[in-house]
Amino acid sequence: DMIDTSPNPAVTLQILNYFSRHPYAKDTLEGISNWWVKEPESVVKPALEHLVAQGLISTRAYTNEISYYFVGSSDQLERLSQYVAHLNLAPTTPNKRCVDDPSPLSK
Repeated sequence: DMIDTSPNPAVTLQILNYFSRHPYAKDTLEGISNWWVKEPESVVKPALEHLVAQGLISTRAYTNEISYYFVGSSDQLERLSQYVAHLNLAPTTPNKRCVDDPSPLSK
């Protein structure tokens, strides 16, 4: 499994989950480390590199020292979404029945 071969499965899952909830997100290693997963860059970078190697996200150099990570195509988004759904990490949305019919909760 792709997660089992990740250098840090927990961080990899956090990144995947973030991209599944925000498919048009684009950020640097620093931004992902500080804002998305709140882990040191030394922990996040191998996870990002693993996701790039697996073809689930893309990277593009902005300068010699700064790269952006993002979902680069509809194919990548589809693969990422399917993988996240497989792991049951899909973004949670309110159960329509509970929102429309609160009666099961009030009994």
